[in-house]
Amino acid sequence: YAQTGFSTIDKVKTEPYAVQLDGKDLSNIVSIAAGDDFMLAVSNDGTVWSWGRNSRDVGQLGRGSGTPTSAYIPTKVFNVQPTPENKAEQEMLGGKETGKVIKVVAAGQTAAALTEDGSVYVWGSNNNGKLGIGPDKTGSASSTINQYRPVRMYGIDNAVDIIVADSNIAVINADSTMYITG
Repeated sequence: YAQTGFSTIDKVKTEPYAVQLDGKDLSNIVSIAAGDDFMLAVSNDGTVWSWGRNSRDVGQLGRGSGTPTSAYIPTKVFNVQPTPENKAEQEMLGGKETGKVIKVVAAGQTAAALTEDGSVYVWGSNNNGKLGIGPDKTGSASSTINQYRPVRMYGIDNAVDIIVADSNIAVINADSTMYITG
């Protein structure tokens, strides 16, 4: 499903190799995560890359589409859902409006990113409301609808750590309070 990040139809690599982008190694990576058949990476500039399988009606690659496709090469995650907090429109995750991403996590068909200012962005599968986006706080994101592009998690402003599980997302805030969704 292309999660290995090479632009061929080869399915298996039996030894480690560098993920390529435009014929060069994808470098300056500070955080990585793997979900079911997809990968995420954060560059030292705070932008997020995704590649692999984009399942039907899920959107775990965070590219604004629920179309079942495979992305054989890393591409930046973009088109962040605008909210009153970020005012992003066609913004790249990790860009000026969202803030620099410092960590990505994934499980199953769900992904999340933590920014240096403590915001959490989520996308992909939203079964049981695990994305924590609340009841339509953004004007177009519903509490249990899968999200094809990153949307800011509602009510989280000072996160210092995040984790994604099959049915939940957990967040620790700067005051050591733990929040959980799903």
